[in-house]
Amino acid sequence: MGNRRAAATLNRKMTEMDWAISSSSAPMTGAVAAMAEPPQTDEPTPTRVEMLEGICSSLCRRKDTTREVVMVDRMMGRD
Repeated sequence: MGNRRAAATLNRKMTEMDWAISSSSAPMTGAVAAMAEPPQTDEPTPTRVEMLEGICSSLCRRKDTTREVVMVDRMMGRD
């Protein structure tokens, strides 16, 4: 008895959905009725990469400055 009732309810809901899709004054039609909107998620911000690039560039600048001072001292004769 329970299976028949469940089948009848399912059949009724399917018929209502078919009518809602195929009617000329349907609120939703064919392909539009089957489409679902994708979930809206934000793109993650890559903060770790930006930090590492900043650290590397500042360390490289320090080494460059030190090398330039050493080269100038050697050229001037100060060792």
